[in-house]
Amino acid sequence: MENIKRLKELPAEIVIRIPVIKGVNADVENIAASAEYVHTHLPQAKMELLPYHKFGFGKYEALGMETPDDTFAAPTEKEMEELRKIITDSGVCLADYR
Repeated sequence: MENIKRLKELPAEIVIRIPVIKGVNADVENIAASAEYVHTHLPQAKMELLPYHKFGFGKYEALGMETPDDTFAAPTEKEMEELRKIITDSGVCLADYR
């Protein structure tokens, strides 16, 4: 969080990217607090939400390692849209590279 405050000094476009993991941080309260923090400390910054995925699981298998359990899950597209709306409603622009 301190790094976000320091980024205000840079003359560059800033995009705050947040991995969104159901059961960890994919709730309204967390995303709203994150957006408010960014809006307060970096009003020109954009935010991007990255839904959790399991693309890297093949690497575990290739290395002969045990894959992580299914504790984490990806939010649905509908849930992601709701979270994106929370960000824009807070006054923060979305960076969306889909």
